[in-house]
Amino acid sequence: MAEALSVDDVAAFIVRSQHSVDRMKLQKLLYYAQSWHLAVFDRPLFDETFEAWGGGPVINSVYQASKAKPTYDITSWDGDPEAVSGQAAALLRAVMAEYASQSAGKLSSRTHNEEPWLVARHGLPDGARSRSKIAAQSMAEFTRRSCTLGGQYAADIAAGGVIGGDFAPDVDDTEPLHDPYARDVVSTLEVGHADVMRRPRRVVPTSVG
Repeated sequence: MAEALSVDDVAAFIVRSQHSVDRMKLQKLLYYAQSWHLAVFDRPLFDETFEAWGGGPVINSVYQASKAKPTYDITSWDGDPEAVSGQAAALLRAVMAEYASQSAGKLSSRTHNEEPWLVARHGLPDGARSRSKIAAQSMAEFTRRSCTLGGQYAADIAAGGVIGGDFAPDVDDTEPLHDPYARDVVSTLEVGHADVMRRPRRVVPTSVG
């Protein structure tokens, strides 16, 4: 079993892929990256735990590091994006294609309507302070049951299905993913001990809330 990555390496991968991302949006992209990795591979992408803050899921260490940045918009992060490779990088690109075009506010509102954050807050109103932990199992189960990535459920992806979006391993991740539906893709995503080749297909955009 592959070891979990450093959250700073994953954050650096995300920041590089977007060129610039604000503090709140970085937190939400990390949250959905972790949720999907748990759902597909049944193990965390990184070890840090999310807390159910008033503005949505937050990793406190990432919050503290981002506060130390001179601007709200982050253009670099102290981590190694090259440490993220193989199936983790492929899945992260898919997550960026699915979620990165949405604003920080929209992503935050989305998490407020999802079970993991709601359950962790035990009925607290929006905006109320909380340091309650969001359970990894809750994130995985909700994502498997209720979410799709490129039109595929987590079980389909784990079984070797097609993931839509611009995330092929040979894509230059220094380029921001502003139009995830712009072209067909062929991708390789390691599933278990096998490399499964996906054939190109056109992805039809669907509403994501």
